[in-house]
Amino acid sequence: MASVWILQNTRDKVSWSITGNLVFNQDKIVKLSKAMQAANEQLALQGGFALNKIIREGASMNTIYTVKSLGIDPSTGKELFESRDGQVTYMWNPRDRVANGIEQPKFRGNFSTLVRYGSLSMNASFGYRFGGQIYNQTLIDKIENADRLFNVDARVFTDRWKVPGDVALYRGLNETLTIYPSSRFVQDENTITCQNINLSYDIRNPRLLKSIGLESLTVTGNTGELFYSSSVRQERGTAYPFTRQFSMSLYAAF
Repeated sequence: MASVWILQNTRDKVSWSITGNLVFNQDKIVKLSKAMQAANEQLALQGGFALNKIIREGASMNTIYTVKSLGIDPSTGKELFESRDGQVTYMWNPRDRVANGIEQPKFRGNFSTLVRYGSLSMNASFGYRFGGQIYNQTLIDKIENADRLFNVDARVFTDRWKVPGDVALYRGLNETLTIYPSSRFVQDENTITCQNINLSYDIRNPRLLKSIGLESLTVTGNTGELFYSSSVRQERGTAYPFTRQFSMSLYAAF
């Protein structure tokens, strides 16, 4: 944790400070029992649309294992994969799973800034994480597995393959087979969030305060989760409700 004063003028009652911290985290599985190794290798051979949590010696426990995707074939609208021996194929094979990222940021932390100008003060806090990857399940649920006969994400019709020659991010509209974990859905995550902003104003007018029987009066406004900016576009609030909070308070001393 470190703090820096950008501006400090006691006479004019003006100040500005910034406080922040940076955390670096790296993990590696050193040793697994023979039974655990066998169980994880068996898990790695299973299919299914869900991303299996596989752990292996020498790797991070947050490693994302998927089959390497070569994108959508412009001639057919099908997804192309690369096998372990470097062959190009339409067939997804769990044996071809390789490490395609780590679902943990290299750097994370928080920073805040406090600004004072006379009777007015603002305190804002932010969180950030950079350098990791994430498996974007939203792209699967809302685009490739979406039923186009119902209300769907606009990308179902704008970004999916339609006719031969299309260079598209997502499979053809007529492709309805199960989506299996591939590197196509692994994305770099760099995120910053505004966790809280607090504005406060001290009313310093003795005559006014005395006329209403007060010694001091402070008006405060507060907001939480004001904004969220990320390199990954995905749904929020599906596992736990996401809300923005706004509040105002009056603090009075008699």
